[in-house]
Amino acid sequence: MAPDETTFEYVRGRRYAPQGAAWDAAVAGWRRLPTDPGATYDRSITIDGDALEPMVTYGTNPGMGMPISGRVPDPAALGDASQRAALEKASCTWT
Repeated sequence: MAPDETTFEYVRGRRYAPQGAAWDAAVAGWRRLPTDPGATYDRSITIDGDALEPMVTYGTNPGMGMPISGRVPDPAALGDASQRAALEKASCTWT
């Protein structure tokens, strides 16, 4: 999907965003990436970012993440031996 003004404003001034004339050139290039006329989508998804809870990780793989209000699981409570071993290994780094 093509970037829009909201996207440009979000990126503008961020740490790794181009600055000055480089910013203008980048936006000009991005504007040349429009969605194809008449493009259709299999489905459209709208996400309310304000309703998303921040996430944290507590281990060494992407599956070891949870909402900030969650609790780190007890390795002994995990039925899968490989998940238990991974959590035990990860917990050595933060206990």
